[in-house]
Amino acid sequence: MDVKTYPGSFIDQAPTILRDIPPRAFAFLFIDPKGWRINMRRLAGLLSRPNSEVVFNFMFDFINRAASIQAPGVAAWPSRGCPT
Repeated sequence: MDVKTYPGSFIDQAPTILRDIPPRAFAFLFIDPKGWRINMRRLAGLLSRPNSEVVFNFMFDFINRAASIQAPGVAAWPSRGCPT
């Protein structure tokens, strides 16, 4: 198993991380974003990569608090955030 660190924003480094994973290798990605809003479209390459598992860690208190916010940008986040 190899572990490699990438300085800077995870979102900015996603294309480099995807490129560095050998094509036939199994990849386990643990994503612990800062905050609860994350641009899932910028992670589409990692999320759709074959032979991979992805786990997101979100703090329940923040998600639960956001669930009660009626602001359009907050309420729409779960449905617009996940690529298909």
